[in-house]
Amino acid sequence: MLLVSAFAAAGSVEPTIEQRFDAQWRAAGIGSFGLVLRPFVTQEIGFDDNVFSTRRGVRKDGVSISTAGATLAPRLDRHALSVGGSASLIRLLENTGENTWAGQAFVAGRLDLRDDLQLGIDAVSARVVEERGNPESLAGAGGPIVALRHRAEPWLRAETGRFVHRAAIELQHVTYFDVPAASGGRAFNLAGREYEQAGAAYRLAYRYVDEDKIYMRLAAFERRALNRAGAATRNLAGGSAALGISGQITPVVSGVAAFGVQRIAFDDPRIGDADVATTELRLSYEPRRWLRFDARYLRDFAESIVATADDSSAGYVRSVVALRATAEVRSDLIASAEVLRVERRYLDIARNEKLDGVDLGLRYALASGLFLGGSYAFRRESRDGQRQFTRNVLFTRLTRAF
Repeated sequence: MLLVSAFAAAGSVEPTIEQRFDAQWRAAGIGSFGLVLRPFVTQEIGFDDNVFSTRRGVRKDGVSISTAGATLAPRLDRHALSVGGSASLIRLLENTGENTWAGQAFVAGRLDLRDDLQLGIDAVSARVVEERGNPESLAGAGGPIVALRHRAEPWLRAETGRFVHRAAIELQHVTYFDVPAASGGRAFNLAGREYEQAGAAYRLAYRYVDEDKIYMRLAAFERRALNRAGAATRNLAGGSAALGISGQITPVVSGVAAFGVQRIAFDDPRIGDADVATTELRLSYEPRRWLRFDARYLRDFAESIVATADDSSAGYVRSVVALRATAEVRSDLIASAEVLRVERRYLDIARNEKLDGVDLGLRYALASGLFLGGSYAFRRESRDGQRQFTRNVLFTRLTRAF
């Protein structure tokens, strides 16, 4: 239900405060016959003062999200295998027509052929509920959209001296359910809208000191719609390339810097191609073991159903600036605060959007595997200088893992 940004550790192999917290308070799991089962249940109760992310006709509501899931993994000295899944029941107290559910099942495996050669696969099948007011998804300006997403990624990793190679193939299949979405005054019936996508990626890194790396990324993909389903087909092909460096700058500062290009070409001559320079900058500063600061800047290209309403636009250039602070208040309590700004500049049409946000969070470990938490999120969006909506979401959650 929330639009949340995630920070990755910037160029450092040291665990973050959250990772140390999870490792310290992780449940032991249920072990038998060489297998470890880790079931969990989570109950979230919250309040949303603008559940539809609208400027007019604002609706407030209480939200309940009940989640249950589990992972199963064998105890192995070499190799790795994990299977699991989860399901969430999403309920609104007043707008019950919005009630729905989401879920996923996954498998992740790694075969250690040698110490320097690994073969693996990651696969997931998920029922996804895309959030309202989020133009990174087809939910654009309409109602919540439900889709089935299937994704598989076989990969190969090899080390030759100081060089680390990783090659992967990505296969996707997406089907949307019978939910109408409105955008720019036009309605799109997404019933049965279906597409498949195939791509390949290669990453070459050179370790010049320990885990510090200079790397190169190459990727290419093609997407084909299997039917029109009342919306533009928008078949496309694209690729990207980037050069970057990651590593420890000082004992308490680490960073990532990557620069590249991204190209998307559509088979519809009415839609212009997208050629975008991309940037990824991350910086982490941990002056104390209990305190960490993260900063991130990202620039790339994304599609949107808003652009689909105007057949001449490929999508928008997205810029993200975010700052985050995380503190271990005590060994069983961590707190976090984040501010972010997202700008979207659409290609070939006169439309620009800005999203400002604040996220606050608390996690308290009552015991191993038992967590109590809370979060607050604020969002304010404007379009072409005119305010569109504000949104405040408050949640409490209780998680029990075994």
